[in-house]
Amino acid sequence: MIFERWPILVWAGAALLGWIAGDLMISDPAIVERIGEAAAERYDLWAAAASSAIVIAFGYLRSNMQESAARPARKPKRVARTMRAATSRRSHARAKGGRR
Repeated sequence: MIFERWPILVWAGAALLGWIAGDLMISDPAIVERIGEAAAERYDLWAAAASSAIVIAFGYLRSNMQESAARPARKPKRVARTMRAATSRRSHARAKGGRR
């Protein structure tokens, strides 16, 4: 019920999980061994922020896709009606002797 009332808490939790995941990835021993300890410390904050931003962006896109799928589709416009209106104007202009 709290999350329904304040959905920002869900987004904050997702950002926190993304932050922790980025921090864990950059401090993984296999990554540290490959890029070096100094580079891992230098990019620690950037990796955590980037991972958090990716999680938030993915969640935003996913929620928008679910909302658009839940909305009913629009009814297509009737092209035949507009064509009839255009032809009736032309025939009316011809009957008056005007230009086409």
